[in-house]
Amino acid sequence: MTTDPVFGLPSLLRLLSGHPDGQRLTSALNDGIFACFDSCATVMWLIEDRESLSMIGYVGFNDADLARWHRIPLTFDSQMVDVARHGEIYVTAISDFPSQYPNATFDREHFRGMTDRLQMQEGDLVGLPIVHQGLTLGVVQFTTASPRDWNAHDFSVLTAISSAMGLWATHPDSPVSPLYRSTGIEPMLILTRRQQEIVELVNQGVGNHQIANELHVSVSTVKQELQRIMRSTSTGDRLTAAQRAVEMGLLTAAEN
Repeated sequence: MTTDPVFGLPSLLRLLSGHPDGQRLTSALNDGIFACFDSCATVMWLIEDRESLSMIGYVGFNDADLARWHRIPLTFDSQMVDVARHGEIYVTAISDFPSQYPNATFDREHFRGMTDRLQMQEGDLVGLPIVHQGLTLGVVQFTTASPRDWNAHDFSVLTAISSAMGLWATHPDSPVSPLYRSTGIEPMLILTRRQQEIVELVNQGVGNHQIANELHVSVSTVKQELQRIMRSTSTGDRLTAAQRAVEMGLLTAAEN
């Protein structure tokens, strides 16, 4: 069954209300709203457990690509894992990818061949999280044919897509929601190393300004990380969030 491209948020919401599978949704995004950003290829992963991303839709990939990217551990050094771990939108120039991810464990020759085939050597790699109630459920990643000056409106559109897809992924009628229900665990409850350090310091009674000094970051960064921790633990204050993170075993979940 084919799906017409979605060229705006209203048409995306109409499509999502029909609970499409991952492949139909990926195709509709690539041929529609992402095409407005000059997309070449799109791929979607969901977090099937707390250790890996599982591909559920793709456009532009071939069999060799699928063999390498179908399942990705969360220890993988790449943009899609950063998106999953931090729950934030990432934009990386294709030409900068090797220097930004020097420890990436992929076949670099294959990656260069893929960028040549898709004619995206000068474009951007864009990753956005699939988010619901502060939890990251998966990642959608697309490439552009040429660099773009990303502005506030672009990021607002991408953020809206992230939230809408979070509702789709967790709806009882969605074909992908059993990924979460069948395991009996909450999706993507993993703290980054920095968030773990903040939790440990909060539990020691350290204030935000001192935390910022000890971690060599700004107070604003500490507050933003605490907000993410509170969303992930469904709590309303920093101390309860830190205590809840310990109770949930989240201080051992992130990669050292």
